[in-house]
Amino acid sequence: MAPESETLELTDARAIRALAHPVRMAILELLHTTETTTATECAREVGGSAQACSYHLRALAKWGFLRRAPTEDGRETRWELAAQTIMFASSGGSKEAEAAASLVKSTVLERDRRLVLDFLEHQGELESEWRDAASFTRAVVYATPDELEALERQVSELVGVLRRPTQAERPERARRADVVFYAIPKAEVKSNG
Repeated sequence: MAPESETLELTDARAIRALAHPVRMAILELLHTTETTTATECAREVGGSAQACSYHLRALAKWGFLRRAPTEDGRETRWELAAQTIMFASSGGSKEAEAAASLVKSTVLERDRRLVLDFLEHQGELESEWRDAASFTRAVVYATPDELEALERQVSELVGVLRRPTQAERPERARRADVVFYAIPKAEVKSNG
């Protein structure tokens, strides 16, 4: 079942802070690839116990990230995403919300760092075509805020084409690939002279 909403916009600092846990992020990532999960399946995929995953699944549901998925017999508790994309109110939010968003971003950066290190450690185990397909791109650009926002939208559209949340949508040779994109303005430091 597809999420009712494509985007969940967060403004509540408590909801944002609820995301700042590596297991909760791993659960959301898992649900982007499996559509639904139970606490037991979650524990097998993200580590930890079924009880701990059950706690995190309920916490994510409390803040609107997940909802119970319908099941055929109604006996098991399955969870699904409530939205495909989570966004933070970028400006004008409370100081608490901004601090919570920074905490989540730090958690995401640490997750991304681990993904890259894991790739580098195991790239020799991949077939050459997959090693060649991997890319690390970095560029310095000079852009206005509107241009950076447009760039993010364009990248999101391109990535959206390849999301393919269900197994049925994926081509035969498709493999999970993590795509990370940052567009970070450089702070201008004023000199005292």
